[in-house]
Amino acid sequence: ESGARRLWNGGLGSSSRCLGMLECYHLMRDSSEFTPELHSKILKIFLGHSRYIYDNHVQEYSPSNFQATAACWLVTAGIMLPEFTESGQWLKTAVERLKERVDRNFEPDGAQIEQCPQYHLAGMRDLARPILLMQLNDCDAVSGDANLWQKLRQIFEYPVRIAHATGHFGLFNS
Repeated sequence: ESGARRLWNGGLGSSSRCLGMLECYHLMRDSSEFTPELHSKILKIFLGHSRYIYDNHVQEYSPSNFQATAACWLVTAGIMLPEFTESGQWLKTAVERLKERVDRNFEPDGAQIEQCPQYHLAGMRDLARPILLMQLNDCDAVSGDANLWQKLRQIFEYPVRIAHATGHFGLFNS
């Protein structure tokens, strides 16, 4: 694939695009400029992207960092777009992938497996956002998992442990 088709069909691009668009949509949806037709078009974009991501990027665990962003979006869609009949399945599957990612993409000391601070920070973002959203919306899909929370603690403390006294990370890997 090439050109626009390749860009649209990228799990990272589709997921990132939707995360940003949903924030904008929620800020502007009550505007008088948002006609029913515009609402419908935007919701169709979310639905199409979510179906594509679900069908092509989260059915099985992948070590790719892109899957973290895809799972982040599907948790978001599953909670914030309950009008879609698939939203419950998106949420369930995305939570499974996020839990797998915590287990398989981070070392016991909390370091991301690629040993790259930037990937580590991106991985933290793609875990924190959906977990916070789940907590704010009384979704208890992860709340009772003590092992998960212990590992998350290691993951989120890791950048502090490797930072220089100046607060910067060393320049290593990627």
